[in-house]
Amino acid sequence: MKIVFGKVQVLMLSIYIIINTYALFYILINIETFGDFTLALKNENLLLLAYVSVIIPFVFFNFLLFPYFQKKIRLVNVSLSTETKMSIFVLFLQLSFLAFNLIEGVNSAGSTTTTNSPIKYLFIIFAPDLFFVICYGFARNNKLFKYNLAVYLASNFQRGWLGGLLTVLIIEFFVYYKKHGLSRRLVLSVTSVGVFIIALSPYLIALKWAARAYFGGGSSGADAELDLIISLGNKDYFTSLIDSLNYIIARFQVLSNTYLMFENSQVISSAAEKNEFVAFYLVGLPQMMIFKLFGADYQMLNSFIVSILDPNYYINESSYNTHTGWFSWVIAEPYLIIQYFIFSVFLVFGVTYVSAKIGGEYIFFISWVMTLMLFMQGWIHAYMSFFVALFTFLLVKICLGFKLRRKVN
Repeated sequence: MKIVFGKVQVLMLSIYIIINTYALFYILINIETFGDFTLALKNENLLLLAYVSVIIPFVFFNFLLFPYFQKKIRLVNVSLSTETKMSIFVLFLQLSFLAFNLIEGVNSAGSTTTTNSPIKYLFIIFAPDLFFVICYGFARNNKLFKYNLAVYLASNFQRGWLGGLLTVLIIEFFVYYKKHGLSRRLVLSVTSVGVFIIALSPYLIALKWAARAYFGGGSSGADAELDLIISLGNKDYFTSLIDSLNYIIARFQVLSNTYLMFENSQVISSAAEKNEFVAFYLVGLPQMMIFKLFGADYQMLNSFIVSILDPNYYINESSYNTHTGWFSWVIAEPYLIIQYFIFSVFLVFGVTYVSAKIGGEYIFFISWVMTLMLFMQGWIHAYMSFFVALFTFLLVKICLGFKLRRKVN
């Protein structure tokens, strides 16, 4: 298998490995996990096994498999007119989504507020955030893209998400590198932006929590949330800076939760046999909609594991879940390991194939990043949603292209 890879991807993969290696030594030194759950380390051998099971999938899927498929599948050409039409469609979709969230008061992170409006189903089919991310790879250089970017960042802020800003920074680094190469200018620019973002991180995280409280309905007022941001939750700056860096690292590392999965493997495997959560091949938006249509209970592993690790969490009042790593399903359903591996290979192939049919200068990089940030972190449902969004995006592109050809004729 010949590797076709770029320096930026190697750097990103290295950062993920370094972060999980940091997590390994952190847990060994402090004798406890960190991130979503702070629990005592009970078995160092299981921790080392968890570390290996985190690193190997990273290397195989993102360093070998995805680049291999990328090399084998031909990328289609994209016309400027199609770029523009799709950019307008995505901009309208994002503006509609932002207005809907503000009017209905829904979709803020951590909020349990729901709506009965049938419009919400349109945003399930045409996922605005994912459509924007795909458009990033499809029409990054289109003159309308800056408006899509502005609305995307505003929408993410309104819902209390920082992941959108991080995604933009990663992609822009790749775009800058592709245009200018590895130069002194690139190093200085990345270093400057990196230092600035790190220095600002305590305020960004405070802003995140304030936005979640304000738009999620749990706020005591705009003045109180503004004071929370300015005072950093009544912490001094350097304490907040250290806490922010630990928070960011904790969000990226998946070792802690993978170790805890190993530690509770017997309980999880027993629950899988009793169908207390759906199997890996049933995780995803289409599968969930079928379950909901027939009124069947639908519980994911990402939520079930929280009920084991958090004594204050009630599975029937699900309000959050956690990342468990790609290997989590091997731990949960070891008797389906071959099927799970085949499923994973075909899913990555499907993402690569549809990406190629969509086209765009940066589309492969976008899908590669989503594979690393979603699939390898254990968010199978999010990665499946990305795959569905790719397919839906392609259908919209075909429809707009068809209308364009009819008009010309």
